[in-house]
Amino acid sequence: LIGVLVYLAKMLSVLLPGLGDLKVPVSVYALTISIMLVMALKGAFNWQNNSKHIVLIGAVFFVTSDSILAFNKFNTMGFPMIPKPINPIFSII
Repeated sequence: LIGVLVYLAKMLSVLLPGLGDLKVPVSVYALTISIMLVMALKGAFNWQNNSKHIVLIGAVFFVTSDSILAFNKFNTMGFPMIPKPINPIFSII
C-alpha cells in the first residue's frame, strides 16, 4: 500500500504542472487505478485460486502502460520521453 501511494504521489508531482484544466480528472483517474492496483495486490495474498496471479499481472501492466502514456503526454519537467512500449503491453493484456 505504501509503495503504491508513493508511486501515485511521485507521478502526480511530475504530471500536475502540465495538466492545466485536467488536474482533477487525471488525479481522480490516477487514484482510481492506484486503488485497483492495491486491490490486486491484496488479492494476490488473500485469494485462494490461481487467478490471483493473472489479476495482479494485469493490474501491473495496466498501471505501467497508463503511466507511460500519461508521462509522455503531460510531462513538462524536462525529463526525456519514455520509449513507447505500449503496443506490446496492450497486446499482452
